[in-house]
Amino acid sequence: MGTTGSSFDPSLYGESQIASQDYIEGLNNARRQTSFPRTGEGMSRWVDDQVSGPTTGMCVDTREANDIGDVSTQLTNEQKEFLENEVGDPPAVGGSVTTELPDIDPASQDVYKYGYYRYNDGDRKVFGTERTIWRLKAAGKLLAQKGIVMGVGDISSRGGPTRGHAEHQQGQDVDLRLVGPDGMSKPCTVSNSSCYDREKTFEMIKTLIDVDPTKVDKILINDPTLRRQINTYYQQKTGSSRSITAYCAGHDNHVHFSWKRR
Repeated sequence: MGTTGSSFDPSLYGESQIASQDYIEGLNNARRQTSFPRTGEGMSRWVDDQVSGPTTGMCVDTREANDIGDVSTQLTNEQKEFLENEVGDPPAVGGSVTTELPDIDPASQDVYKYGYYRYNDGDRKVFGTERTIWRLKAAGKLLAQKGIVMGVGDISSRGGPTRGHAEHQQGQDVDLRLVGPDGMSKPCTVSNSSCYDREKTFEMIKTLIDVDPTKVDKILINDPTLRRQINTYYQQKTGSSRSITAYCAGHDNHVHFSWKRR
């Protein structure tokens, strides 16, 4: 598929599929500055920008559709009060990518209190907007009550632009390990039933949706049954007709969860 009309050159990332920082910044700037319609010539330009993205992470339409109807189900009053006491009220959407997800020792009992741990975080891709970090902390607290612990990987580098990703550039995306039968997220693939529990992974994703349902953008995961479950749940919860999941190369061993930029 060609990229006629696109200002980006896929050769900048080549066989390694790792983008240069200049390429990432250029792509992000174009996303922020263009607001062309997604029909006719506008659609062609949008597709050109998508297919010339630097990694395999750009696998679905990120138009951030706004077909949200009445939210039919919310957190219970008890859950809301619990989260208010534990993590406070949700911050405003957007803002700078300067809030770090606190580190929790995965070998300690604290993971069963906070409901998450960080993994492979030596590259410091552990920053998000205030709202994103609140979402992760809030979901973690609710999951801890169910005996589930998230393994949180890349979010963004401090400031936003993040080498090696097409997404993860604005503190609104997170990679998550799959959840095992014991409720602990761990290295695994969707084809390995000994370490992958679909229903517990679904519970993790449902809880992330629950804490901020109208701001969910997309979810990438290579289990078709789980994708159908997620789409049904999201549509019932929000009144939207949109499917928010997709297959994406390289996502057999983790979930990519994205929130809307605004």
